[in-house]
Amino acid sequence: MKGRLLAAAAVVALAWTTQAEAQTTLDFEGIAGDCSGTAVSNGYGGLDWSNFFVCANDAEYIGADCYVSGSACAYNGYGTSALTSTVGTFTFNSAYFKSWFSDNTFFEPYDLTLKGWLGGNVVYSQTIALTGSMQLFQFNWAGIDKLEYDVPNSGQWFGMDDMTINGPTTVTPEPMTVALLGTGLFGLAGLRLRRRKRDAVAD
Repeated sequence: MKGRLLAAAAVVALAWTTQAEAQTTLDFEGIAGDCSGTAVSNGYGGLDWSNFFVCANDAEYIGADCYVSGSACAYNGYGTSALTSTVGTFTFNSAYFKSWFSDNTFFEPYDLTLKGWLGGNVVYSQTIALTGSMQLFQFNWAGIDKLEYDVPNSGQWFGMDDMTINGPTTVTPEPMTVALLGTGLFGLAGLRLRRRKRDAVAD
């Protein structure tokens, strides 16, 4: 019985470890870019990128402080909408955003709409209010194959950093984990009952 409980505990631990290892935070470090047009290459973070470029700490660009960690961030090229996609599916947990340039004014606040797609259908949509400072926005959109970033008008730039993907979307354990925990608890209860019966017979 103890062996079964240990095996169940090991499987549960493995499930949680696998989930934790799948989570990735994309900080766009290591991509040589000085805000002058270095694209985020397809495959970065296991995703494909359309109209995303890298901006490293560059004194010539006022928006170069859009990083949260390190000294680099991503931005939408030409101030137009951008896309992140994959052949399979992924989870979009969170990211930091800020307004960069809008209507010939730096850091002017505006609303950015993000849409999560699956198989050609929009399954999630959320509009966030950007300001001139980096802010963390939580989404936790699971099972999407494309993420669309829609600016209201052409010529509106945003900065993005520390994008977290493929993390847990809730603190509630997955059904398989719950089943394994339940099996372990039932096994423990059975072991205690057998011990009580054995002690009663001995008395």
